[in-house]
Amino acid sequence: MLTVTRLAAEEYRLEVSTIGQGQSGVDDCLPYVILGVTCPISVPQPARSLTADERQKVLGLFARVLVHETPPPICGCAEVDPCLLRLVAWDQRTIPVVSCDGESLDSRFADELIQVLEALRS
Repeated sequence: MLTVTRLAAEEYRLEVSTIGQGQSGVDDCLPYVILGVTCPISVPQPARSLTADERQKVLGLFARVLVHETPPPICGCAEVDPCLLRLVAWDQRTIPVVSCDGESLDSRFADELIQVLEALRS
């Protein structure tokens, strides 16, 4: 999971968690099925502040978010794999990248969003 939180006018904190192997009965196992991981756990990485350049990229991206109110055309001819479903949340709003039941992000925007956010992890 990746979270960006606004702390002040020009300060944003980045928090990243990765999936690790826990111990059943000891750790708080996540309710996910991950091949080869019997007890997946969330492993928080050290938090850090976004740089000015990172902040501009993230704010610029969310300033032009595009949400479709109706299902995308692919819903008429294909099934959506719930295991690949990704959710994007901001400002108390959560929207799937693809949804055949309602709102979804524009796929071009979603691809760019994932690229920008993945770059923050490195």
